This record gives sequence, structure tokens and C-alpha cells, in this order.
Amino acid sequence: MTTTVESAHALDPLFRPASVAVVGVSTSPTSPGARTFANLVRHFDGEVFGVNPAEPEIEGRRLSASLTAIGEPPDLVVIATPAESVLDILTEAGELGVKAAIVLSAGFAEAGEEGRRLQGLLAETARRHGMALIGPNSMGMISRPNSLFATFTNAVQEANAGGRVAVVGQSGGMAAIIYTICLAHGVGVDYLVALGNESATSLGEVVEWMMRPESGVDAVLGFVESLSGWDELAAAARMAAESQKVIAFCRAGRSQLGAAAAGSHIGAVAGDEKVLADLAAAGGIVEAATLDDLLDIAKARHVARPMRGRRVGVVTASGGAGSLFADLMTSAGLDLPELSPELQKKVFEVIPWFGSATNPVDTTAFIQSRPEEFCAVAGILAASGEVDAVMVFLGTLDPIAPRLVRSLTEIAARHPAVPVVVTWGGGSKRFKEELWRAGVATFDDPDRAVQALVGLAPARRVAAATGPVNAPSPFLDPLPGELTGGRSTVTLNEHDVRRLLEAAGLPVPAGALAADADRAVAIAAEIQGEVVLKLIAPGLEHKSDIGGVVVGVSGADEVRRQAERLFALGREHGSAVDGVLVEQRAPAGIELVCGVRRDRVAGPVVVVGLGGVLTEIIGEMAVRAAPLTRGDALDALEQLFAGRLLNHHRGLGPAAAEAVADLLVRLGDIIAATDRLVELECNPVIVSEAGALICDGLAVVGGDPDDSSTGRFLQ
Repeated sequence: MTTTVESAHALDPLFRPASVAVVGVSTSPTSPGARTFANLVRHFDGEVFGVNPAEPEIEGRRLSASLTAIGEPPDLVVIATPAESVLDILTEAGELGVKAAIVLSAGFAEAGEEGRRLQGLLAETARRHGMALIGPNSMGMISRPNSLFATFTNAVQEANAGGRVAVVGQSGGMAAIIYTICLAHGVGVDYLVALGNESATSLGEVVEWMMRPESGVDAVLGFVESLSGWDELAAAARMAAESQKVIAFCRAGRSQLGAAAAGSHIGAVAGDEKVLADLAAAGGIVEAATLDDLLDIAKARHVARPMRGRRVGVVTASGGAGSLFADLMTSAGLDLPELSPELQKKVFEVIPWFGSATNPVDTTAFIQSRPEEFCAVAGILAASGEVDAVMVFLGTLDPIAPRLVRSLTEIAARHPAVPVVVTWGGGSKRFKEELWRAGVATFDDPDRAVQALVGLAPARRVAAATGPVNAPSPFLDPLPGELTGGRSTVTLNEHDVRRLLEAAGLPVPAGALAADADRAVAIAAEIQGEVVLKLIAPGLEHKSDIGGVVVGVSGADEVRRQAERLFALGREHGSAVDGVLVEQRAPAGIELVCGVRRDRVAGPVVVVGLGGVLTEIIGEMAVRAAPLTRGDALDALEQLFAGRLLNHHRGLGPAAAEAVADLLVRLGDIIAATDRLVELECNPVIVSEAGALICDGLAVVGGDPDDSSTGRFLQ
């Protein structure tokens, strides 16, 4: 008899097993092993085996003494034994050819150094045998289409007719709460995966499987504390965008305390908050601030089709509500297009002349006497082809509520490709429930209604797949090997960084390092025109704070005087002065910071923001995965200051924007192909219509390639 599922994907044995064994089925009915075994026996259509070397049977079901004693290996093994025995059991499973395992046992990375060591051995064992591994410290999982309830949670007792929703999270408790909240609101859930400590199989790998057509999933809802498996997660986001699906995460660990709590809870390594938030958004992943946001997305997807674009038409009888929706939708990245003159004319054929037919449409209070005509405006917008969804705002209108419900239901049925979402503040609950039953998503709060639209809308722009970088970069070649080959990191001074940038063909001002004042005068004479003098000394990262930078120096006498002052300044600060860097003064322009770094979770990333002394004061940055395309780079610039950096008349012109985009692409290529480059900060990069010029820089090199920078310029 064959119990093994035919697998086309590495995670198929996890989600679609034909047989399951539970190791650690105890005689205590409340133990995780016994409860998981009972859930499987009750629900699973395939073969279920129990393993306990000390008990031959439990409640009339025969148990095996070991996995080997079962005979033919099962597809999936669930381990619920003390932590110290898990490695031996997982090793036995791997040697038998088992391809998927779930470890419910706790006491690993979340418990200290020895636990981290044991967890590392579990991961190594799983990789060696090609096993998918969920956990340790997992609550288990549910794959309802396959009748698989491999979990000890009581959530499996909830009535679940199933749906095209999956729930995933490192925290089993939070994942179970989302699962039960969805079921309580009539949203069926097909999959629940509690990842636990993610020793081997990552969040990204699980979500990528869920985005495959054969899963049947349209929406993935997650409570996550670490965005692990970023490459697979980015691929899943692209799959979601291509197939009109949605991935939405409520993410903990966004503060320092939250990150510390995540570490103690699941042993997670939290990446930089800004990096993860930006990369998720650039990938088209929806960030939900609350569990209610996740629920609202699931409910809206349950009754409405996805939007074809991000254009929303708003219909309201309150000008104030229209203003509120305009603010909320702009903040959410949704578009409120101005309606065409032809469409406005059609609207004015229905609403009073003193109303407003722009977007939002303000019908005024005529809704009280003519509710059907008010609703007809929503139908006009839905039929126009100028919007992808219609938001309708209603107040306390119970006397005419039945007429509103009937009209809105008819409009939604007539235009199924354009979702109609209703915000009904103060109305009776029963009328809202009628709209839900009719397939019209209805909310009490405007903010929640807008969040639901975000879950229906396609991503504005999904970052392109990065692809492999085949050849190592020669970027660090100009440096001595002792600087880049050690196990500890080294911070390079500006002159060394300048050498690297210059050798890589990146734009830097003309200049050179002077060992004394005479050489400074000679370099300035070669440059001609005004120069900038900079003190170069070990450990001096912020030269301007001590007067170590002089701008706009001209004439031999002044160059000599300032150079001598800088050499003396370095000696006063106890530094072994490397020299004074003499550079051509850059033209006036906008100062940016452009850089790259390695994030602990996301890997190499590119960063851009406002530069100079404003970098730390304002602190607004955009982050993208490296390597990146020119389109990704321009999208990052568009993100800054709500697009004003590109679109304001005093912002970057087209040529300057292209120059910055080219620089960001080059920097991304460099860090993606240079594993010994930990961080490179170019600040300021002075940008004008003449191009982009890197006027200062710092770099961190060497060290363990698996180590990550603290990301000074992202803090």
C-alpha cells in the first residue's frame, strides 16, 4: 500500500499529505500530541499513525514504537515530544524519506543559547534530507481542502465551510485568533499555518505556495513578527499582483520593544523596520495596522471582485465626509480621479444644481426625499469606465433605509466588475447586514472602509524581480586585502571610499588627497576655481561637526591657510591625520543621501532620501531591494515626500531624476555582487540638471558576509 503523495512542489507533502504520523501521542488527552492526534483521527481522510514507545495503544487505536516501526514512511510527521528528543526523531524521519515535518515542541531559539544551537541542528537536518519543516514552537497547521487538521488548537472545532482565504503567522495564538475572527464573520478559511520559530521553512516559502493556482487561495492574511524568506515573499507578491490576489500582514516588532518581544517569543531576528515596511509596500504587500484591517480585507474579498485599477469614485450627501474620504484615500495610495465633463453632466442630471459633480460627488441632502436617485449616482459612476470602485457614504437614514438597501443591491448586481463599498455611519445594524448578505461590503467607519478598498485594489507598482548577479563585482579591488578579508568589519574613511567610487566609474568631484599644505595648494591649482577642503583622519565620520570641512576656498594663500588649520585641527583631536582631501566645489543643487546596506532579513537594499545635515533631522527614506531596475529607482524617488521631490516645480527635473535613478541602479548592482561590502553611504549626493555628484561617502567592509550592518543612516 502506498501512502505517499505525488509531489510537484517541495511543500506539497506539508499541505497535501496522504498520510500523517504524530510522534508524542501521550495518555493525557489535553497534551499537544494527544489533541493533535485526536484532531487528525476525527477529520483526516488519509492514514493517521500514532507513535509512543511506552504505550501500545490509546483509546483503542494501535500506536507504533517508532517511525521506523510504522513500515512505509508517512508524508508528514508531527513531533510533540520534549525538546531534547526532537533532533533524533527528525533525523529518523529524514533517513526514512519523510519530506515534511511539523515540530510542536518548544524550548528552542526562544529559550536561550542552547535552544538556538538545537534549533540550528534541526534546520541543518531538514536541509540535508530535503524536508519541509514548520516550527519548532509551532501550533501546527490546517489544510482544510485536504481535511488536514494537524494542530492542537481548539479553533478546529469552529464551523468552517471553507473559503479562498489563508491565515499565516509566527505566533500560533494570533494566527488562531485571526482564523476564528474570520469564521465568526462568515469568512471561510482554507489554510492556517503557525510557523513558530521558522528554523527551516520560511514565511516567504509558505506564502509563495499559497499564491500558486492549485491552492485556490485569493487572500493571505498574516500576523508576522519577522519577514523571513524575502526572495520567496517578493515572488509571491508578484504572483498576487498578476492574478488579482492580495497578501496583507499585520506586523509586530515595529518598535524596539516589539522587536525584543518577538525575539524572546519566537527567536525571530527583526530586520530594520523602515527596510521591511518599504520593501513590503514596494512588493505590493498590504500592511494592516490592526486585526480589524485584516478582517475588513477578508470580508471585502469574500463578497466583492478585485478592482481592476486604483481609481475610486465617492458619492456622499455630506461635503465633510467627502473631504475625509479624499484625505483617507490619498494617504492609502488610492486615486480619486477628476470626473470627465461628460460624466459630470450626467451626474448633474440627477443631483441638484448646487451640489458638486467633481470627485467626491456631493449630492447634498436631497437623499432624504429621493434615495433612489442618490443611489443612481453610484450606478452612473460604476457604469462610466472612469472609476474602478464606488464608495458610498450614508448617515443615520433608517426611515429610508429599506429603499437604500434595495437600490444599492440592484446597482452592485448590475455592475459586478466595479465593487460598491458602503460606509454607513449610525445606521441600524440589520440594514448593514442585509447589504452584506447581498454582496455589498458595508462598514461603520470610513477608515475601515478605505482599508477594505486597499485590499481589493491592485498594487500600484510591484518591484521587478531582482534576478541573479552572475559576476562578482571588482568594487573593493582597489583596497588592500587586509581591509576586506578579515572577520571584523572596517569603516573606511572618505578618501578610501572616493578611490572605490572613482575606480567604479561613479561620479565624484575632481580632487586628490594632500599630505601637507604645499600639496594642497598644488592640487587646488590643477583643479582651478573654488575647492572644498576636508580633514581625513581615522574615526572622524562627521567632519563638519568639528569644523573639518571648508567650502568655497580659492587662491593659493587661502588654500594654504585653511589646509594648515585642518592639519592642526586633526592633531588637536588626537588623530593620526591621513591628509586633507582637496576637491572641486560641486555646483548648487538638491542634496540627497544614496546608499546601500545589508539587512538581516531582506539582504542587500538600496536607500535614498534627503541628504546633507537634513538626513537625520527629517529622516524620510525610501528603500528597495538590490539589485533594482531604473523603474524601481524612480518609484523610490516618487515615494519621497508624497511625490513632491519629483513633481514639485522646485524638485528634481527629469534629467536629474534619471541621473539619480542611474546612480541607485549602479549602487544596487555593486552591493548585490560584493558580499564583503556591508554598507556604503553617499551623503551628500548633489543633484542638478547637470547630473548627480557624490560629494562625500562612508563605507563598512569586511566581516562575516552573514553579519549585517546596523544601518546608521537608516536610524
